[in-house]
Amino acid sequence: MTAGRRLRGTIARTATGWRAEVPASRGSRKRTKRSFPDEAQAQRWLDAAIAVLHAGGRPADLELPPGTAGPAAALATAPSPAAATTAAAGQRPPGTDFRSVAYGWWQERYVRLRRAGTGRAERVRSIIDHHLVPFFERHGYADGSDVERDAFVAWLCEYAYGTGTGDDDVAAGRVPASVLLTIDEAVALTGASRSTIKRDLRAGAYPGSRIDEHGRRLVPARDLRAAGRMSGPLRPGPRRADGGYAGAVIGDIRSILTHILEYGRDTAGWSLRFDSSADSIPTPATPEPPRRMQLTLEECGRLARHLHPVHQLVLWLIRIFALRISEAYGITVDDVSEQGERGLVRIQGQGGRRFDVRDERGRAVRADATREMKTRQSARHLIAPIPLMGLIRLAIDVFHTLPDGTVRPGARLVPGLRRADAGGQAAFRHALREAALAEGITVGSGEDVESVLLPTPKDSRAGSISDLAYEGVSEVVRKRWSGHAAGTDVHHRHYVLDDRTYAPMLEAAQAMERLIAEALPCGLVTPTTASCTTGHQPALRVDKGRIDAALVDAGWLVSARTAHGEPAMTAGQACDLLGVNARTVRQWVRDGRLTAARPGADGTPLMIPTQAVLDLAGELSSRRRLADVAADLHVDYERAYYLVRREHLEIEQAGPSAPVTVPAATEARLRSIVEAERELAARAATIAEAAGILGVSPAAVQSLIEAGSLAEIPERGWRGSRLITRASIREARRALAREQPRNC
Repeated sequence: MTAGRRLRGTIARTATGWRAEVPASRGSRKRTKRSFPDEAQAQRWLDAAIAVLHAGGRPADLELPPGTAGPAAALATAPSPAAATTAAAGQRPPGTDFRSVAYGWWQERYVRLRRAGTGRAERVRSIIDHHLVPFFERHGYADGSDVERDAFVAWLCEYAYGTGTGDDDVAAGRVPASVLLTIDEAVALTGASRSTIKRDLRAGAYPGSRIDEHGRRLVPARDLRAAGRMSGPLRPGPRRADGGYAGAVIGDIRSILTHILEYGRDTAGWSLRFDSSADSIPTPATPEPPRRMQLTLEECGRLARHLHPVHQLVLWLIRIFALRISEAYGITVDDVSEQGERGLVRIQGQGGRRFDVRDERGRAVRADATREMKTRQSARHLIAPIPLMGLIRLAIDVFHTLPDGTVRPGARLVPGLRRADAGGQAAFRHALREAALAEGITVGSGEDVESVLLPTPKDSRAGSISDLAYEGVSEVVRKRWSGHAAGTDVHHRHYVLDDRTYAPMLEAAQAMERLIAEALPCGLVTPTTASCTTGHQPALRVDKGRIDAALVDAGWLVSARTAHGEPAMTAGQACDLLGVNARTVRQWVRDGRLTAARPGADGTPLMIPTQAVLDLAGELSSRRRLADVAADLHVDYERAYYLVRREHLEIEQAGPSAPVTVPAATEARLRSIVEAERELAARAATIAEAAGILGVSPAAVQSLIEAGSLAEIPERGWRGSRLITRASIREARRALAREQPRNC
């Protein structure tokens, strides 16, 4: 059996209010839409419309109280007589249910008062939708007045310790682990995206999946659990905490609920039965996560050897400036100012991934960058230490300076790899992980945590803050350097933050300079063999020649070496020299045509001795295209290719669309074959040719052969055709001419 599919509607903000829409009827692709002045009214209409759909009706026929401006004004008017009768009978008036109050609190706090960024606002709304509303629906609570202390404590424990029942939530009910779910139901259950579920299917993660009689793909809930889709960090989606959430996550969810309960008490007249704050009911104790160590400057230097220049720039910005990764990707060239040997860098934006922001109409949209910071204290001015400023100048010269010397204004300091000034965080995290595996660097102790406690950008940021603390930098300066709140009183908020001369930041910059000189005497520009202009980085590959030349001149990009110290090339460099793709190079390595050190389990890249690549390049240059050889021999390409395959001669094709090439030996053999065929063609002809010369049919030629008038030879011609000597053909022609009657 399959779990029933829920009817869904949507609410979206418009230029003049809110719009709600639902299917016009069950199973229909048409939509019924209504507009409202605020979200609470839109939600009430949506709930009523879904109820009408479940009853088999049509939302377009939904009756609303009369008004002068359509449904929006109708819902804004006073309650209808039916609603008044309901209230008189002891039922709650409309607008005091939990969902309406929760959205009213969210609207006031995050839209009207703007107490947080758009990303945080959308996350809180997701928590309301997928964690708080299901809690009230599951227990049948209409509003905050119905919540019981025992159910609240049980709910907290469920998040802390997991369900432990072997069943999972689908919609508002419980289904056994053996139930087959559609893709949409699996998405609703796990919170994963459709693309994630489909990717798991392609990888064979759900062996029990099948196609039903309607052509739908069904996935057992048991397979979803086995694949780890039922647990993990909090994600948007109506699912439960099978493995338990961290204490900080639980505290965030309960804090939101506590705010909503207090808001309902003030605005909807809720009579709360107990105090839900953490002072009254502590958050359940959860296992402490393994303590993470911090990345030292020496460890960052080891990691940098495996990172290409763009990722090195990100690593040092985070490590020296104690930036969050989004802040490192949010710096633009215009945010950097020269200050002698040092520089001034303004941290006032975020980038490197997609952000939820609000447009000029107040709608939540997605953008590649934002000027919204995590907190008010995150926006700050930092003094770049001398080594870091040198690295920044070099990056601007290489990646952002045009051939005429003009610097690209407004460009992101960290260049985009796949798209200009967009994305990059995921690639950096992956590269940092691979570099840590190659160097054997972890931030945890013990055999059981080495595979999971690999360095993250946050570990690098934490190391910077610790360095400043041990160097004796004052707490206020450390907090301003890292973008934390230095204090909450008037003195800290208005008088000891950013000075006009930035003298406090200079103290931190000088401390970092001392640490860099001790740990990294060669500076931050770490020579690397990793390229940032390969086919995987199309945004920079278009200017590959200039960028690589500048990096080589600066000593930032160097040639690789084998374990024996011989000059070597990476697979990408070998591709550029040989003019083939990476797949062909790796195939030549597997075939033994190229001698190379294979990639190691620690992430060591493929290294090919430079001399081996040059030898192969010389061999390939001696080869000629088969099409050119055929043209020189004055034969069709098809015939030349046929002769090569028939004689099993050596040829090579670098790829499906690459030309066929032949070595000198194959060309010589082809030339001898063609010359022999021409000599044969000079003394023999095919049956078709003989018929044309004699002016008879091929059948008559066969009769002449059987009568002995034409002499057939044992050799065969093109495509195995039979051959007749031209001498016998000439004799037969003369004989036929003597036998023809003379004209009178």
